[in-house]
Amino acid sequence: MMYSKPALIVLFIAIVFLLKEVYDIYQKQQISRQNYDRVATSVESLKSREKMLTSELDRLSTNQGVEAEIREKFNVVKPGEEIIMVINSSSSEADQTAGNSEQNWWQKFIGWFAK
Repeated sequence: MMYSKPALIVLFIAIVFLLKEVYDIYQKQQISRQNYDRVATSVESLKSREKMLTSELDRLSTNQGVEAEIREKFNVVKPGEEIIMVINSSSSEADQTAGNSEQNWWQKFIGWFAK
């Protein structure tokens, strides 16, 4: 009776059904692994952001940190402080020369039509 055709057909159908279920479980495992990797990457990113925010919070908890942040955001100075601007003289001369050559070229171009 074990080796009869109906028993073998039923056994074959059971094996096909079990293989399909195993394959479905394998696919779910792959999806779970991908989700786990994505979440792990997100957790690492959030931990890094937490460290950065903690250090920023520590910096802002001091008077110097608050003062530096206010100066940076609002461009303010204390009473009695002055702003010193350092300008490179060689670069400003080169800019003026370039401006004059363009102006001269334009004046020459206009001069052709003004005649």
